[in-house]
Amino acid sequence: MDKPSNIRPVNHTIHFHTPEQAANRETLWNQHLSGAGIRILADERFRHEPIYNPLASIWDESPKCFIPAGEKSKSLEVAQQIWTWLDNEKTDRGHVLVIVGGGTISDLGGFVASTYKRGLPFIIVPTTIVGMIDASIGGKNGINFGHFKNQIGLFQLPDLTYVDTRFIASLDALEWTNGWMELVK
Repeated sequence: MDKPSNIRPVNHTIHFHTPEQAANRETLWNQHLSGAGIRILADERFRHEPIYNPLASIWDESPKCFIPAGEKSKSLEVAQQIWTWLDNEKTDRGHVLVIVGGGTISDLGGFVASTYKRGLPFIIVPTTIVGMIDASIGGKNGINFGHFKNQIGLFQLPDLTYVDTRFIASLDALEWTNGWMELVK
């Protein structure tokens, strides 16, 4: 079967960094974010948890929208709240949405970025094992509808997936179990 003609090629990059590779991080971010206005969509736990460089270098000066993690956030209502926030921040297609969080935030953020003004560039920084091995790399973006998961969505790969292993050090046992189960699945 031939590929549909409306699918455009995607330049998707996944970078997996351990703490020992700190020297390369600044260069990577500078390549992807130079000259771009940044908007940050993050899991609300990052109001108080540490953010690591190079993300920390853009964290303080960038507008942020925090949302709760969990399936309840993957809704049309929350997507509308984020679109409204992006609009209030005068976001245009020259800006980059940096999405920081687990699988739910990755799915929702990718959906919002892909549909706002016909598509914003976006970077996913997954902070859970499920986010790192599933939601941030497949290009599956969506929200729940009715009582069913991921009923409204699209496929759009992020411009960059940036995996930093330091984020998983603080995960509890349940998050580790969920991550391993997703890996097995």
